[in-house]
Amino acid sequence: MKIMMIGPSSNAKGGIATVINNFKLHFNHSTIDILYYTTWKEGTLLQKIFHSFLTILKFPFYLKRHQINLVHIHVAQNGSFYRKSFLLSIAKMMKVQSILHVHASQFDEFYKKQFILQKKYSKWIFESA
Repeated sequence: MKIMMIGPSSNAKGGIATVINNFKLHFNHSTIDILYYTTWKEGTLLQKIFHSFLTILKFPFYLKRHQINLVHIHVAQNGSFYRKSFLLSIAKMMKVQSILHVHASQFDEFYKKQFILQKKYSKWIFESA
């Protein structure tokens, strides 16, 4: 089985990066391969936007080329949610099963502040996983 783990660079700061780095260092299984897909790196705002844009464009090709069976998407609130929602939607269109792993301790507050259409979109994304 091939799993694609999606999140920030394992060298970045934060809890999600730490979890991904721990997987890289300690996960070993004879029948499961984990490939890591970085959606966010430290840098200037322009570098972050450019990297995110390229990540979304390359994603369907990466899924197909590596014959991914499952995507494990690490997500937080704000920009992380919207970036990862595009990837989840692409995986769904390509019929790749997905896990949405929420790390955001304040996601409820993020959700409460959304407009009605954003709330509907958020619900659809969670129901898609």
